Amino acid sequence: MRSEIHHQKAKKRGLWKKLVLLVMIACVFIAVVGVIAFKFMVARQDVSLLEEPLPAVTIIYDQNNEEVLRISPKKAEAVSYDSLPEQLIEAVVAVEDKRFFEHKGTDLQGIGRAMVTNLTNGKTVQGASTITQQLAKNVFLSQERTWTRKWKELLLAEKIEKNYDKQQIITFYLNQIYFGEGAWGIKKASDVYFGIPVNELSLTQSALLAGMIKAPSALSPY
Repeated sequence: MRSEIHHQKAKKRGLWKKLVLLVMIACVFIAVVGVIAFKFMVARQDVSLLEEPLPAVTIIYDQNNEEVLRISPKKAEAVSYDSLPEQLIEAVVAVEDKRFFEHKGTDLQGIGRAMVTNLTNGKTVQGASTITQQLAKNVFLSQERTWTRKWKELLLAEKIEKNYDKQQIITFYLNQIYFGEGAWGIKKASDVYFGIPVNELSLTQSALLAGMIKAPSALSPY
């Protein structure tokens, strides 16, 4: 009798082990398929638009060949990475994406931290978009807040990180964003607020410009 009960228990344990093993295999299979599908979708993203030159400023002259009007396009002239002061890059990273040089486009730690902060406050007070994600949104997507847009933003950010290094990404970003007062891009912002070239920005000037990125119209010193 005891041997029969022992045999039934051993049989049940064997079935449970097989079931657990099957579940584990299924999970691994789903994970592998998911990773392959994700990489395939990332590979299909086209981010070549980042390399297209930005529109130049239109300058109108009078009959004496003197400048009378300068019309800035939505996107200003670009500057190279070498023109960006180190303190400007550090200030922007500190304000917008502290782990920019560590993550690969999406910051899981930042997402977790933002979720905890937002749940604690009962409302959305902190975002989790990286500089790369913001670049993807600004260049390729609309400003609508939907899960579809966030998913596209994630795919584009992953592709950008695969195609470009961090120096190129931060340069693209600073050349694309709005600083208020009609200033699109860091070159125009440096001129509008301080009347100097980007490479001459001081630490305090860099900090002011970096701090304005989140709400340029509301935080403009003017």
